[in-house]
Amino acid sequence: MLKLPQFIAHACGGINSIYYTNSTEALEVAYQNGLRFIEIDILTCSDDEYVLLHDWQQTSEKLFGSTGQKSLSEFKKLSMVGDYSQQSLAEFCLWLRNHPDCYLVTDCKDLTNEAFAQYIIKNFPDLVAQIIIQIYEFAEYEKLRNLGFKQLIFATYRINNNSAEIITYLKDKEFLAVAMSKTRAQQGLAKQVKAKLDLTTIVFTINTLEELQEYQKLAIDSCFTDFLY
Repeated sequence: MLKLPQFIAHACGGINSIYYTNSTEALEVAYQNGLRFIEIDILTCSDDEYVLLHDWQQTSEKLFGSTGQKSLSEFKKLSMVGDYSQQSLAEFCLWLRNHPDCYLVTDCKDLTNEAFAQYIIKNFPDLVAQIIIQIYEFAEYEKLRNLGFKQLIFATYRINNNSAEIITYLKDKEFLAVAMSKTRAQQGLAKQVKAKLDLTTIVFTINTLEELQEYQKLAIDSCFTDFLY
């Protein structure tokens, strides 16, 4: 089974103190600094195309000075802070194809994981082995496995289930890791996962070694990060 590294680039990684850009330049900085697991935010355009962006409101305002859902062509015409370059999902997938040592970790925002999986199967079937899907609901596991996506992370931040229910669900399933908020880790979920399931544990988002060391004491193995390389 694939082993996750200590650091996963968050939203393609940070660049010049700016985070959440999902930009081409941030991606290259992360790669040059040795990161090979890249998490991206995936959002739907008004014409049903997919782009790398966290949301059409606060993040879009911060990066582009513009809010509201755009078409792909409108999105590509926006000027990003720092003169960085926004990406479509297709552009990122072409980059991934040219970097076979890298892995995409998904964070699907307003589209379902199943819709994302179907997009990859239709347009980039050769990349399935390089894709790690974060799933958010119990029912998603079998659907994605049946579509051929075997590398899965269970992300707990969209559910309200308690730790015992999460542990029960994860038992006897093939996940690479469990991802959680700092609050979940502080409540002991990571320690329970390590004790009962021995899965890799991931926390988001960590940007200092001192903070990482504190969460390692809570049984965290890995983290999404903007600036730790």
